[in-house]
Amino acid sequence: GPTGPVGPVGPAGSGAVPGVSEVRHGCFGPTAAIFSGAGYSVVATAPVFSLSFSPPIASAQYTVLMDGRANTGRSVAMAVSSMSATGMTLTTGWLEANETLTSICFVLAR
Repeated sequence: GPTGPVGPVGPAGSGAVPGVSEVRHGCFGPTAAIFSGAGYSVVATAPVFSLSFSPPIASAQYTVLMDGRANTGRSVAMAVSSMSATGMTLTTGWLEANETLTSICFVLAR
């Protein structure tokens, strides 16, 4: 159906989220081209993607949200296979024969 009406605009952000002390985020392509974000670099050896953080993140427990997408729009299965203050390794799951990986986005927060 048609797009609905635009809703009201919420209040301006304060620049902080209660309980969150550090965030790193970004999106990159299958050849390690960074689309967005800062403070990280990527080495791609598909299906493994090694991210290095600069500066390193604090040594603590983090929550990682990931979204890998195929050219069909399908979400691609992913896992964090290792993590440290200096980086993390993401591994993507299977692709159909007619699919290619188009992007990986992540949010890392503590």
